[in-house]
Amino acid sequence: MARLLAVDANSLTHRGFHSVLRDTNDVAAVNVTDVCSAVATMIASTWQYGPYDHLVMAFDHPRNARREEFPEYKGQRPATPAAVKDALWQVKELFSSAGATVLERDGAEADDLLAAVVDITQANALATDVLSSDRDLIALIDTHTRLLRPKNSFSTLSIETFATVRARYGIDAWQYTELAALRGDPADGLQGVKGVGEKTAAQLLSRYETVLGVYENVSYLPPRLEAALRRDRELVERNLLLMAPRTHLNVTVDDVLTAPLAFQRVVDTLHRFGLTDAARRFQRAFNLSLAPPRAPFPQTP
Repeated sequence: MARLLAVDANSLTHRGFHSVLRDTNDVAAVNVTDVCSAVATMIASTWQYGPYDHLVMAFDHPRNARREEFPEYKGQRPATPAAVKDALWQVKELFSSAGATVLERDGAEADDLLAAVVDITQANALATDVLSSDRDLIALIDTHTRLLRPKNSFSTLSIETFATVRARYGIDAWQYTELAALRGDPADGLQGVKGVGEKTAAQLLSRYETVLGVYENVSYLPPRLEAALRRDRELVERNLLLMAPRTHLNVTVDDVLTAPLAFQRVVDTLHRFGLTDAARRFQRAFNLSLAPPRAPFPQTP
């Protein structure tokens, strides 16, 4: 079965920037080429979980439709450093030249594009790994789709599957957006139901399946929980609207399932951009990927 790696390029570029910043401890001294090298190296490190036949890099568009509608969305985050903006442009140029599929759509975030990609790969029974530190993308996991989440170190990734989500949260992966809507997401500046954390939200969804199901049965819940849910219902509905992927992004099967990635083209492009160390990492990753194939994806229970 062919495999595809779909990358949250904005998330990875920010991570690359902060890894370089830790070495320099001076934002003004961060070299954009070093950030690009860090991004390429992280993707090379991920290759052991494949190998992959296709590579998709999804980028946030400069115009954020969610923030235009809801100014509080990610409103607490500091302005993006100029070095990150420059690195995003160069990462886009680098991987486009290397033959990867680069996706960006007006008003959309990388999450929206990754959801569109997964819709296509699921319809075509293509094994897909989504690379991002964003927990919201847990909702994309299914039988053929895993989430690879870097944590403190990129040397080991958390491999989120249908089974691991069920074991950790007690819900199915597709319900994660519903859970996040109830709990809220401080990282995005979104308040949820006061007093309802991850555990309570998961318990509610394991019983009632969806947010709508919770509210249809809210009068049967303990009085304090009922009152909190009723009071913050507008916040929950707002969260669902913001957290759900944007549709109608004009991402087609031809955008995603292009010709298989030519590995030597990737290596040659990295050399041409002056990223010699990253090129070596990719070459080593390719050599390691020639090992016997890994076990197939787990089946949905």
